[in-house]
Amino acid sequence: MKIFIIVSQYTGIVDFTAELDLGCPAQMKALATVLSIFSLMVSGLFCWLGFSCLKGAPDDFLVLFMGTIALLYGISSAAFLVGAWFSPKSKLLLLSKWSAAFILVLWSVGLLDSGMVSGLELVSIFYVAFVLMLNVVSVRCVLHMRSTAQPGSIE
Repeated sequence: MKIFIIVSQYTGIVDFTAELDLGCPAQMKALATVLSIFSLMVSGLFCWLGFSCLKGAPDDFLVLFMGTIALLYGISSAAFLVGAWFSPKSKLLLLSKWSAAFILVLWSVGLLDSGMVSGLELVSIFYVAFVLMLNVVSVRCVLHMRSTAQPGSIE
């Protein structure tokens, strides 16, 4: 599997593409299953982060806002993945990319509380970018596996 990062020259949107040439459908299904499990764990971590933010600081508006956004992303990314498995549509990949980009921008802006980003905050941006990319790649892998298993099934 090769992962390419493409930045559109017109919109500036980062596009994660994966070239999946595994050849064997059993290997593709195994890869899609493993990526889906990791993606569901990431979605669970975002839901846990959202719940703990909502329970921990009921007076701070920014913490409540970020907790709500994290909870909604965790639920929506799990829904995108489940939708890719059971009713594959190409719009799920687009929604997954946009929601991941939205969360990464919100995470980066949320770390600018004092106007600059420290070293540990920068590491957290890279970690969040990695797990968001994992979610997008897993949806892409499942959609690719489903489209090669059932040609013409993705609208």
